[in-house]
Order: sequence, then structure tokens, then C-alpha cells
Amino acid sequence: MDADLQHPPEVLPRLISAILAGNDLAIGSRYIEGGRLGQWNPVRKFLSAAAVWATWPIQRAGMRARDPMTGFFLIRRECIEGIEFQPSGFKLLLEILVRARLRSVKEVPISFGLRARAPARPTSKWAGITPSSWPGSMRRDSASASAPENKAAARTFPVLPAG
Repeated sequence: MDADLQHPPEVLPRLISAILAGNDLAIGSRYIEGGRLGQWNPVRKFLSAAAVWATWPIQRAGMRARDPMTGFFLIRRECIEGIEFQPSGFKLLLEILVRARLRSVKEVPISFGLRARAPARPTSKWAGITPSSWPGSMRRDSASASAPENKAAARTFPVLPAG
């Protein structure tokens, strides 16, 4: 769940109920009946739909989600225990759908909101710093991030100033 209020926190009880009802994965979905994208421009809607369409062949039959790119979901711990996920990227749910030990998936409709504060990716204008100044440089291809003594630093994120 993003902290920028694009994902409606009032839907959390419905996601929790889906897990308590026995589902392994509960997804807040923009692409099922009752779900909405919000005030996206046509280009963003098209790109999002194309990204979802592109995932269809790699999702498992019977476990396919209509919104595999969302960041708003709950999963049972035992479904992902022992799986090492990719340390970079931002589409964890898609990797879960492909690799986790799932028996059932439930999608719950959400209305995707506008970002309440900051842009989706940190920028120097937003944070007042540049990615190269972060601990371990956070860039996976940088020499400092690949050095053995900096492996932990490369996976940590700085606390960014509010507002």
C-alpha cells in the first residue's frame, strides 16, 4: 500500500476479510467491476492497460489477476516464505503472482485516487537530494553498491524530509 493515499485505506477491512475467508492473496483492483482509475489522462490509461495485457502470458492460469501491477494487496506469509524476490523494481505483485505458492486470489474493487503529496519516484526537487548521494548510491549498477561491504547499504532507503 502506498502512503500517498492513492490506495484507499478504507478498503483494508475488505482485503483483510478476503484473507480471513481463506484466500491466499487479496488485491485492491482498479480493473474489476466497481474499480476505477480516477483522473488519469488517456495516455496513462493506455500505458497501464498495455502493461496489464503484457503480463497475461506470464501469469498462471487460474491465478490471473486483472490488476497485477497494483501495489495494494495482502498475502499470506506462508505463500511467499523462502522465496527471494528481486531487490530492484517496483512490481512486486506480478512477481508474487508468478512465483508464490498460491491457491486462491481475490480482487476487491478500489477507486484509485490522486497522489496526495509527492511524485511516484524520488527526485532531487522533491527530496532536496540526488540519488547518487544516497547511502550505497542505491543504483544497482554502481561500483559502490556492488562492493561487498556496501550490500546492506545498497538495500536501505533514506528517510526523506516531509513536505
